Amino acid sequence: NWKNRIKTTSEYPLEESHQVQTCIDTAMHCMEPERNNRPTIAEVLDILNRTETHIPKRQMAAVLPCPTIGLKSDSNMLEVMVAELNNNEHGYCNSMPTDSSNRTVQQIADRETSSVVEEVIIGRTEEKQKILSILSESITEKMIILPIYGIGGIGKTTLAQLIFNDPQFQDYTRVWIYVSQEFNLNKIGNSIITQLTDKISNIPTKQMLHKCLEELFASRSILVVVDDLWEENPKEFHKLKVMLGLGLGSKVIIVTTRDGGLARKICSPAVTPYKLETLRVDECWTIIKQKADFEGRVDQEQLEHIGREIATKCGGVPLAAQSLGYMLNGMTSDDWESVRDSYIWNLSTSEGHEVLASLLLSYSQMSAWLKLCFSYCAIFPKGYIIVKYDLIYQWIALGFIKQSRIFDFMQLSENYVTQLLGMSFLQYSKRPLRGRNQEKDGTLFTMHDLVHDLAKEILSHQLNTGGNKCRYALLTDCSKSLQLFVNFPANIKALRFQDCGGQELCGSAFSSAKCLSVLDLSECFINELPDCIGQLKQLRFLRAPDIRLEIPNCITELSELNYLNLRGSSEISALPVSI
Repeated sequence: NWKNRIKTTSEYPLEESHQVQTCIDTAMHCMEPERNNRPTIAEVLDILNRTETHIPKRQMAAVLPCPTIGLKSDSNMLEVMVAELNNNEHGYCNSMPTDSSNRTVQQIADRETSSVVEEVIIGRTEEKQKILSILSESITEKMIILPIYGIGGIGKTTLAQLIFNDPQFQDYTRVWIYVSQEFNLNKIGNSIITQLTDKISNIPTKQMLHKCLEELFASRSILVVVDDLWEENPKEFHKLKVMLGLGLGSKVIIVTTRDGGLARKICSPAVTPYKLETLRVDECWTIIKQKADFEGRVDQEQLEHIGREIATKCGGVPLAAQSLGYMLNGMTSDDWESVRDSYIWNLSTSEGHEVLASLLLSYSQMSAWLKLCFSYCAIFPKGYIIVKYDLIYQWIALGFIKQSRIFDFMQLSENYVTQLLGMSFLQYSKRPLRGRNQEKDGTLFTMHDLVHDLAKEILSHQLNTGGNKCRYALLTDCSKSLQLFVNFPANIKALRFQDCGGQELCGSAFSSAKCLSVLDLSECFINELPDCIGQLKQLRFLRAPDIRLEIPNCITELSELNYLNLRGSSEISALPVSI
């Protein structure tokens, strides 16, 4: 038996026998007929953690491999949590799932996907009124800078959007700048000019930039939101203030940031930075009930206590409550208990881990096909405004939409979008697109930073890596050969370029990616589409706006192409006859 085998093969028979016996006893306890007599997952973890051994630490890895919880730095907390989740899902990776890994698709019409649907904002009405009052009292200042700060996922951007769209500023010219970790004054200035003129701006020098902004700011009242600021250099703050202060018009500047110290440094002397506090447990529970359709359930009394316990795990963060609430919709009471007791809550003890745990729980409940669609969104940079149907056609082009006898690809894609919106993995964008990416009637999405971090971590082995597993590339130079950035270009399935408006597209930037299915050139300067485009025989999605010359006839050789976007290419009089 197993005891004899341990005695004859192990260097530490007593210790290992004790551990195995503990596991057997715990497993038998888990099979109790009465559910209330079974231990929870948390209790099982406690039992295993209390298992004492005298095996030297250098030998432990060979005996009892386990994750190290709460010992990692904040910088790689998400990496550890995602890796542990993948281990518990039997090594799931971002490859095509098999049919057996899929759940039954929910009925398409179950949930509303219209962009006019607005989420009820819980617990932030008072904060909005306080900030509007502060701004009203300081409106006589030529420029007022009011930072809003708080932990990630707490609702800073949502609150800024409420103020941005408030009637109090209906006579203001409004500009929204997304910054994140990349602080680039030239990029910020050009973004403001693009939004104020509806024309792409790529002014290269500070002097020309300031001159243009001074003219545009003249005699205007302007509301500017600087969203997700991370920069800590006081000199850069000063340069930003100088740039925003150009012109004679009055300015109201709202800054969102996670850093309280940064907020105090950039704040105007006349006001105090506004700290956004976490929600109360009751408010988190209200969000969960709203998202989970709690009022429509017959087992409310049974779920009330479990739900409130789940709400306490949200850490007062609205994003966590929204994600969990949607996931709980339609789940049984046993499922609710499993969520409450999930091992994922114990994967880290760092500050803010609750929201990451809630996002991981929601991700773990996705079908394998939905996981592909979600993680692919990491190919867009943080803060990017995603056009709904561009995203859907990219999913279809890459084969991420499971075939069905009942629903077509578009219906299934709409369902996936609905699920991601419900979990807050996608959010409706209240910011309009400007310049060449402008969509008059399109539905627009954004991703929260923390959600984007999760998608990027999941896709980390396939996005912008040097190895042969790299399948997706987001590059910032379309004037050079793809082979300078990617070691195995033939393996690339999707390629897009970012901030390349000042560079003319060259054919070698994509021609070596022979298996390309998605090519997005929307942020490139395209004088003429290179002839080598005809070599991409597997290309199914091509977005190439503002082409200045006629498109080559070789585009007719793209037999697999089913999405072509040439918006703004006014010089194109007609498409090739045989396309």
